[in-house]
Formats: sequence, C-alpha cells, structure tokens
Amino acid sequence: EPPEAHVLRGERNDLIQHGINQLPEEQRVVVVLSDVQGLAYQEIAEIIDQPLGTVKSRLSRGRRRLRDFLMAQQELLPGQYRLNDDA
Repeated sequence: EPPEAHVLRGERNDLIQHGINQLPEEQRVVVVLSDVQGLAYQEIAEIIDQPLGTVKSRLSRGRRRLRDFLMAQQELLPGQYRLNDDA
C-alpha cells in the first residue's frame, strides 16, 4: 500500500470512529454490536434486553446519523461515496 493510501485509510478510520462516538448511546451500542461486532439483530435484542423492533429502529437511526455525518466530511470519503454536482 502506498504511504498516501495508508494515511488516508487511517484518517477515514478515525473519522468513522469519531462519527460513531457522536451517536446517542442507545444508537451507538446497536451500531457497534451489529456493524462492528457482526452480531445478529436477535442477539443484540437479547444483549440489550429490548424488543427486536427497537433494535432495528435504533440501528436504522444510528446508521442514518452516521451516514449524514460522513457525507458532511466528503473530502475524506473515497470517490464512489462522494456527492457530485449532478446529485
């Protein structure tokens, strides 16, 4: 990996971590359990002792917030994830 790509990857990782840290705790927990740890929705529901529907809605809201945060930081996103002038 070229040094520049390595640095950019590190910056993106830091940005994603910062975005996750900005989420409300209930959303952050389900995002981390699902998207970082790879747990199934039912497993998450059992861990946090909440109904499956609650897990799904928190995950959806958390992912939306994280997406919005990342879209506001487009200069660090790979080209395929950036909005262009046509969007």
